[in-house]
Amino acid sequence: MYRTVKKLLLIGICGAIAFAGTWRLVNEAFWDGPADRQVSSSSLQDNP
Repeated sequence: MYRTVKKLLLIGICGAIAFAGTWRLVNEAFWDGPADRQVSSSSLQDNP
């Protein structure tokens, strides 16, 4: 019983860390990426 509880806790902690890391990466890619790309592409198009 104690062993399974410890295993579940470990899996939960590892899962939470992995989920937090991927969520941060997704947020950065989703929020920062398109805006930066739009700004750089528009400025490149305006200045031939």
